[in-house]
Amino acid sequence: LIPASVRNDVVATLNVLLEAKRRRTTRVVMAGSMEEPSGDAAEAVPSSPYAAAKWVTAGYARMLATLHDLPVVVPRLMMTYGPGQKAYKVVPATMLSLLKNRPINLGSGSRLVDWVYIDDVTDAFMRAAVLPYPGAASIDIGSGQLVSVRDCLQTIGDLTGRGHLLNFGILPDRPLEMVRAADGERAARLLDWRPSTTLREGLALTKESMVKLVPNVRSTSSA
Repeated sequence: LIPASVRNDVVATLNVLLEAKRRRTTRVVMAGSMEEPSGDAAEAVPSSPYAAAKWVTAGYARMLATLHDLPVVVPRLMMTYGPGQKAYKVVPATMLSLLKNRPINLGSGSRLVDWVYIDDVTDAFMRAAVLPYPGAASIDIGSGQLVSVRDCLQTIGDLTGRGHLLNFGILPDRPLEMVRAADGERAARLLDWRPSTTLREGLALTKESMVKLVPNVRSTSSA
């Protein structure tokens, strides 16, 4: 059986890249991931099927760019968050639980993450699409700063006034989680891009968008 990550990430992305090559598309912007392993290919170990799939698709992009002149740009996204994110992701799942005044069980929250707000990511994608072609090497898109999941979620608790509902250390942590902060030099040089939204600002904007989804919610704190 073909794993879902191969079908949904590798095959689907490769089909898009090959069709773009056939149509002589002038620019393809393909999302990379912070989950991709780093280091020598002979020793790098992906931390999940998703990480392996993103690693493979980035390799295909570089191959098609180098051998077949397909102009692919690969922004490698750090931990993106913001309005409209899938509800099972850690930021919206935590925020929804707190807005509904429900306790939420969590892991230790010790993982260090480079958080980047969706509006900043969109800006980076637009620049990658229209600026002079920078080549297919991955370009890190993130703040360059590591903040633990626990600190991020405690900020959500502060913004909603319900931090007492955060139950850390109940669930096990995932093994082999990637820790990577963006190297902002390439994005600044090639895309003239730096993030403009702080983590607290982005979480406050996310909270305001989610309050509209939860009837009769009143958070007891402000941004």
